[in-house]
Amino acid sequence: MLAPEPAGGGAAPPVLAIRGLSKSFGGEQALADASLTVLPGEVHGLLGQNGSGKSTLIKILAGFHEPDAGELFVDGVPVRLPLPPGGFRPYGISFVHQNLGLVPALTVLENLMIGDLAARARWRISWPSERARAARLFESYGLGIDPAALAWGGGGEA
Repeated sequence: MLAPEPAGGGAAPPVLAIRGLSKSFGGEQALADASLTVLPGEVHGLLGQNGSGKSTLIKILAGFHEPDAGELFVDGVPVRLPLPPGGFRPYGISFVHQNLGLVPALTVLENLMIGDLAARARWRISWPSERARAARLFESYGLGIDPAALAWGGGGEA
């Protein structure tokens, strides 16, 4: 397994490097030899036609699918695949999905915590401290969102 080379004369390694990631479902190739390099300070979006493998790539990184082949490096360090669901969090990887999959009957905070609850066994949740943490996060981005509000605030039928 070869680690990605640092860019130009001793510079920091890529924060994320994907090499040769592939995945098939039955006889259908969903992702073929995908590679991606993200350098420090960069933000990337995945764009492409339907069926081009965007969702499959993200689902492999998120731990929903096991790749058939490929390597993943974070900060130049190899990461063993497949990742368990939620296993990307310790590496500082986050995803913004086009379909958010919100549960309308739950609060904003409960929707935020669904992934965290699935990834970690938590027997006790301090809802007041989690609510305060979410409020601080929203405020830091200038968002006027109440963590205790229902996710579906449309006032009509969902």
